[in-house]
Amino acid sequence: ADGITAQDPTGRVVYANDAAVRILGFPSAAALLATPPAEVRERFVILDEAGRPFPLDKLPGRLALQGVPAAEATLCFRCAAADEDRWAIVKATPIFDERGQIQFAINVFHDITERRRSEAGLRLLAAITASSDDAIMTKDIDDRITTWNPGAQRLYGYTAAEMIGQPSAQLVPPER
Repeated sequence: ADGITAQDPTGRVVYANDAAVRILGFPSAAALLATPPAEVRERFVILDEAGRPFPLDKLPGRLALQGVPAAEATLCFRCAAADEDRWAIVKATPIFDERGQIQFAINVFHDITERRRSEAGLRLLAAITASSDDAIMTKDIDDRITTWNPGAQRLYGYTAAEMIGQPSAQLVPPER
């Protein structure tokens, strides 16, 4: 499932598996291999985890071509043409010949796009829940409260620390 590419010492991609082709948004491995490195880079704005431009000289493949072992980075590849972000943990390893000269950098792209999208959705849901005036709580299968928002605190008068882990039945008046 991971994308794998190999770069020669000039940075040109000389091998790409199908997953790498998909992650990088090329129609085929042949199209990727035929594209000069500068044109491959121009297809993307590469960002770090905070959304800042990632320095190209710090790309794991470039570091591996300088002999840095096991270089790794979490990167966002923003494709300008498709207006889409793809996230990957990128690792690169230098491959040396018998004289100790670097022959290739092997890059592994572990696609984490869906995980990042899920995390963003959860952050949005948490922000909505935290800012809602409505009482919102969740409970587990054993009827124990697992989350408690500020709206619930205002309505019921209990803090999250007091209610998380308690049975939700505690909120029902005894006469009911």
